[in-house]
Amino acid sequence: MGDYPHSKLLQVGLGLLICGSGLHVGTAVLAGLELWPDPNSNPIDPGSLAALTFWSWIICSDIAIRRVGRHRYTPS
Repeated sequence: MGDYPHSKLLQVGLGLLICGSGLHVGTAVLAGLELWPDPNSNPIDPGSLAALTFWSWIICSDIAIRRVGRHRYTPS
């Protein structure tokens, strides 16, 4: 578990997830608290961004986990 947080690819994937999904979640939370100007806002644009960054995160995380696992168990 100690090698996974140091993987740059995993950090990039988590950054994509946080930035992409954060806008969608933030809009939903602010609309739910009635702090957003439009309570029935159209979530298409933030939702599309969240979907794209979610799948990018899945791919980056999968590659990073496989790389770290391969380097960890390679006999020297």
